[in-house]
Amino acid sequence: MDRDVLHINVSAFPIGVERVKDSALRERPVVIAPANSPRAVALSVSREAYLEGVRKGMPVAVARKFCRGLIVIPPNEPLYRKAAAALQTYLDQYSPLIEPWRAGHLFLDLTGTRRLFGPAVDTGAKIQKELKARFSLRSAVGLATNKLVSRVASRVIRPRGVCDVFPGGERVFLAPLPVEVLPGIGEAAEVKLSELNIGRVGELAGISPEHLFLAFGSLGYRLHRYALGRDDSPVRPAERALAIREEETLAEDSNDDRVVLGVLYLLVERAGRRLRQVQHRAGMVRLELTYADHVSAWRQVRLTDPTDLDGALFGAAKRLLESVWTRRTRVRYLGLSLKELSPEPRQLRLFPEAAAEVKERGLVAALDRLRSRFGEAALRYGRCPPMPQKELRGRG
Repeated sequence: MDRDVLHINVSAFPIGVERVKDSALRERPVVIAPANSPRAVALSVSREAYLEGVRKGMPVAVARKFCRGLIVIPPNEPLYRKAAAALQTYLDQYSPLIEPWRAGHLFLDLTGTRRLFGPAVDTGAKIQKELKARFSLRSAVGLATNKLVSRVASRVIRPRGVCDVFPGGERVFLAPLPVEVLPGIGEAAEVKLSELNIGRVGELAGISPEHLFLAFGSLGYRLHRYALGRDDSPVRPAERALAIREEETLAEDSNDDRVVLGVLYLLVERAGRRLRQVQHRAGMVRLELTYADHVSAWRQVRLTDPTDLDGALFGAAKRLLESVWTRRTRVRYLGLSLKELSPEPRQLRLFPEAAAEVKERGLVAALDRLRSRFGEAALRYGRCPPMPQKELRGRG
């Protein structure tokens, strides 16, 4: 039995949410960017700003040169989390199998719902209309037999519309598209594909998996399956607690290990504190990095033992930084996400590890209490970047 997998793509989701709150922002060029640094980069870009030449990861100062009427709004993560939760609650009526991929992007498995809601393509069109009517959010919808093809379909049909890829037509649908639409193609793989003169998915599908293995290792087999439109991964419902995210634009671009690690530790402290406030632990850590030349990269790792302690989280984040920071170019931005959150009770290790964990837990609890009472600037490790003077004055 063929699956019916729907992918909902709300492009520039944070901007869509901001426009619901302030209707004056509609049809205007808007970007989301941190307000605490003159070197901030655009984290989300509206279609109007994109058409003016503004791109995600571009410094705001540069973006203003492309678009003089650009409106810059600081990120409001609590608002976006609330909107994402409301969106998923609404979609629960259509399927119990909903997987949030990232903000404004969700997979729904509609297999077996035809007798309740009719054909899956009609359900997708209905959801799209209701998102516009109830949430004022414009979306693109992709429908296919698997997550890979449905995600590509929603990307092809943007900024709005419904793209239905019939069962058995996955390879034909993907063939004329650029290879960049496939997951797993990072900067290194893209360069190698270019050297091999492979620019379209159809060209990639025509190469034997054995030859792709010689060029890309185990990634070659996966790329061959994706090029054929094959993806057996299930739609996995996530925990109701959404990922915790912290981000920071460096005051100045830097390739100094101490500076970048200091910013990373600051992000871990903030994220860890929020994690403990909701009494959850993280099972996955994701790190995003943007260089001064706007090139971005990311890595993520699943933790063997889910945790809410800063020491373990920083250890994982530091290893991710070492693997993702592969260029000599200076770093401009770091984003840290804690995912796969679970409220289950922690299981302490046997002695002597348990004693060390209890000691660290007591320390972070004391730090959390101090910062809750006196603010983030009340107590900081020496490795963290200095707090801006205006924030220090505000804490007094």
